[in-house]
Amino acid sequence: MTEYNILHKNDALKLLDTANLDGYYGLSFFQTREGLGFFESTNKETFSVALMKGKQLIGIISGVIDKENGIKSYVSRRGIIYGGPVLSSSISADEVGMLLDALIQKIKKKVIYIETRNFFNYDQFKTIFKERNFIYNAHLNFHLATKSEEVVRKNISKSKLRYIKRSLKEGAEIVIAEHREEIVAYYGILHNLYKTKVKTPLPDIDFFIKLFEQKSVKFILIKFKDEILGGIVCALFPKRAVYEWFVCGEDRKYKNIYPSILATWAGIEYAFKNGYEYFDFMGAGKPDEEYGVRDFKKSFGGELIENGRFLYIAKPRLYKLGKIAVTLLKKSTNFKLNTSSFKQTDKPMVSNPSSFKIIDNVNDIERSEWTELNKNAENGTVFQSPEMFDFWGTQKNSKPFICAITNEQGNLMGLCSGVFMSTGKGLKKAVSRRAIVYGGPIFKEGIAKKEVAEQLLSVLQKYVKRKAIYLEIRNSTSYATVKDVFEKDFNYIPYQNFLINLESEEEVFAKFTSEKRRQIRRALREGCEISYENSEENVQGVYSVLAKTYKEKVKKPLPEIHFFKELIRQDFANIIAVMYHGEIIGGGFFLYNDKTIYDWYRCGNDITFKHQYPSTLTAWGVMLYGLNANMKQFDFMGAGIRGEEYGVRKFKAQFGGELVEYGRYMQILNPVLYKIGVFGLKYLKK
Repeated sequence: MTEYNILHKNDALKLLDTANLDGYYGLSFFQTREGLGFFESTNKETFSVALMKGKQLIGIISGVIDKENGIKSYVSRRGIIYGGPVLSSSISADEVGMLLDALIQKIKKKVIYIETRNFFNYDQFKTIFKERNFIYNAHLNFHLATKSEEVVRKNISKSKLRYIKRSLKEGAEIVIAEHREEIVAYYGILHNLYKTKVKTPLPDIDFFIKLFEQKSVKFILIKFKDEILGGIVCALFPKRAVYEWFVCGEDRKYKNIYPSILATWAGIEYAFKNGYEYFDFMGAGKPDEEYGVRDFKKSFGGELIENGRFLYIAKPRLYKLGKIAVTLLKKSTNFKLNTSSFKQTDKPMVSNPSSFKIIDNVNDIERSEWTELNKNAENGTVFQSPEMFDFWGTQKNSKPFICAITNEQGNLMGLCSGVFMSTGKGLKKAVSRRAIVYGGPIFKEGIAKKEVAEQLLSVLQKYVKRKAIYLEIRNSTSYATVKDVFEKDFNYIPYQNFLINLESEEEVFAKFTSEKRRQIRRALREGCEISYENSEENVQGVYSVLAKTYKEKVKKPLPEIHFFKELIRQDFANIIAVMYHGEIIGGGFFLYNDKTIYDWYRCGNDITFKHQYPSTLTAWGVMLYGLNANMKQFDFMGAGIRGEEYGVRKFKAQFGGELVEYGRYMQILNPVLYKIGVFGLKYLKK
């Protein structure tokens, strides 16, 4: 019985040094130990999978796990196999299948997709690839035979030969790079080409410096009057092929000098002068799509071939999202957000007058003065208290921030605290980074608020700009007197809310609709009870109903239970539980200060307990808590955007409160990532 064995990484790579590979198909620079070692030197993860039949190597696949930097890394993780698998001439189709199975098993959890970028023809194994869910994509290339200079010159177009001769006659030179400074100069030209025309990712300069150090890589440069005008980066596979990896040229800088043509010719010339069989152009695009340089490459006389690519999608949803993201990021240079009014500004922030001092470190603010400012400010809320700032600091995926303005004497004139938040992990976290200011900024009474507001908002924008995708100020009170200051740089969102004056229990209850009064009376008559006890049983029970509500109805992220356990330990928060025959059927978590009680999270199992009306009784219970504590106002914490459907607006309206529109102010700090987030979060939500 034949014994098969799978080898990985170092054990597999050793075979590339020791095995007699003359009879193997698919060999190239990229499938050598040197090629993979180069990628590892650039801090990229590589992989190798080898199939042994007894003591014989019959197949090996090696590649690199590549990704872009920053946000793009979440949607660009890919396993790239340059050249394709290296196979013994005796390998069977079933054995190729075994090799592919081992490859998939090895890296599928690390990447979004696997792609073999074939330098050779693997048509005989297409069915095997297809059975493993690889998709074949047609992709063209040119191979130019370089056995002799005579053959090359015979096949190349006359116009190209003319441009080559003219460039050399005018004084252009073809030279092999010898110094790092030359690589830096070459990279500058290449980088500009990729930025303005190619518009696909280009490795950084360190990649090219390390590439320059490889024995099997040549940087052939085009010089004119001692100035580098372009060049070609060629990977070499001894006596077989020269690969055109990167090529560029500043074609219009000097009359009668054609560095792009001369650079390509330089690679071809190196091939026939050093005994290589052919020059590989490394791609000519898809046959059914426009490819700008296909005609350029064709004019050098090579044979048009189609070796294609095999694509295995390991994570279909992220793959689809990645295509959307990459398309948007390629357009980022001239990107304009496709909404009617969202604002994004890159203009310099207003400089602060000498009479103001800026503070963005919480340790530089006197806590008692902060508390006093919030207590006396017209716009003061529980959300702008130092205690709320401390609470945010205890939460995962949350980081509080603060910006403040003082006068010359060091007295607080205005303050704005908020929180950097993100949702989930990985991609969701990356595209949901936001800066939220709950309640809105606060200002000292009796000052010129517009001037202070202008400086405070300027500082705020500058502070959060590099740390979030967007900034949103969720107003709990009116900012009508400084509205024009906000709307200079922020988009206004007409967000509404209901507020109820807590005059007395009788007066508040009398303003409810008759239906709401009937529901509350029946719920209490049925035996429902309201508890404000901060107990583990209440927290677990209420959170269970809340999580079910968010999953089935709200369909928005809900903090983990630890968030609420920590919240109700604070002096400004509590829990409410609605119980029926010992079972928790509704409840919520609310905040308060000495003036207002805030209905932050509320839920009820209204379908199962339709005659007990847990959501209605919860709202009434929070109002009762505020009434018993002599608070002046109940805040429903939102009624949606004016003119848009909002499921619970009708529910909240039945409690007789005043419909107000204090709105929200939003500024998009990174339009491209914001749009990716809008697409991505909707897509991942499905």
